[in-house]
Amino acid sequence: VKTKSSIKQLFIPGMLFEDMGITYVGPFDGHDVKKLVNIIGEAKKIDHPVLIHVLTKKGRGYRYAESNPSKFHGIAPFVVKTGELKTKKKGLTYTDVFANTLSNLAYEDKKIMAITAAMPDGTGLSRFKKKFPDRCLDVGIAEEHAVTFAAGMATTGLKPFFAVYSSFLQRSYDQIIHDVCIPKLPVKFMVDRAGLVGKDGETHQGIFDISYLLSVPNMTVIAPINAKELEMAVKYSASFEAPIAVRYSRGYACDFYSDEITEFEYGKSICLKKGEKIAIINVGNMIEESKKCVDKLIEDGYNPELINARFIKPLDKDMIKDVVNRFDYVITVEEGIISGGYGESILKYINDLKNEGLTNIPKVLNIGIEDKFVKQGDINTLRKVLKIDGESIYERIKKIL
Repeated sequence: VKTKSSIKQLFIPGMLFEDMGITYVGPFDGHDVKKLVNIIGEAKKIDHPVLIHVLTKKGRGYRYAESNPSKFHGIAPFVVKTGELKTKKKGLTYTDVFANTLSNLAYEDKKIMAITAAMPDGTGLSRFKKKFPDRCLDVGIAEEHAVTFAAGMATTGLKPFFAVYSSFLQRSYDQIIHDVCIPKLPVKFMVDRAGLVGKDGETHQGIFDISYLLSVPNMTVIAPINAKELEMAVKYSASFEAPIAVRYSRGYACDFYSDEITEFEYGKSICLKKGEKIAIINVGNMIEESKKCVDKLIEDGYNPELINARFIKPLDKDMIKDVVNRFDYVITVEEGIISGGYGESILKYINDLKNEGLTNIPKVLNIGIEDKFVKQGDINTLRKVLKIDGESIYERIKKIL
């Protein structure tokens, strides 16, 4: 009986759904609108769940989209006649920097493997795959499997790089904990689209990864501030012998403070600009806004110190002790939810120092995203609305001085 049922399910479409009490109809041509309207009308008459199976072709009706569906999945304004973007690329994106660096490393290190969950173009791994087709694996829309798959690779001595959007990595939280971090396996998480992503909307905003990764033991998290530091972070990850995540944002890679970038020392921040009274500790891609704020404070006669956190986890406790002893005001700046974020972890450590007898406690201001989901909109506008742009950071600091 079981064999007969199994054979039926192989050859009769919809048997699986019928077994669950769901009426299955189809498949139908999903581009035949008139027919679909009639089918939906009939389905509405049925008093229990109905599954309508339709077949469509991505980009149907526009030849450029049909020939390159990945490019047109989410696209900026383009010329209809040619399919070309109206605005040409201005330079390398952070995704480009990651992909180029990983490809260069892979020529020298045969143990490097790349994993994507149905996002080879978005994560830059399509270029890697062209060069190393046997070392780039697409597991489909299955981030949970991707993480466990990477963990399995790591147990054999391979160096798996899982490139994934911040918002999609959320799906694999259980696997991050159980399959990677408990056994302390050297899986490398390349967390793309970290921070605000703009027009992709509230489901895609990468504002939770700092909080959800900080809470996991054995995890190391790096937030590069520019292209040079991202390249260094990818190289650093390749030889790192424990779980590690590198978070980088959507958009063009900036070169602010490139001359100040020094070699990586585990868990250590770096000072970008010496100052006094006010210390601003910047996390990753917010460096552009932090720099704007610093410039405005300098115009007002202040001399703020600017620190690149670099390592979100572990905390640079030596840096925090130094900042607490030397400054009256400590400001943390991150493009993520404040709750459970980098700023809150610094607040906790300062409170620990107070409990140990420290008396010179500075005022601390955490700049980040409040307890809310972020709507759709371009990144610059969203930062202004959320009051995490350079001007707003400056105004918020002035209020506590």
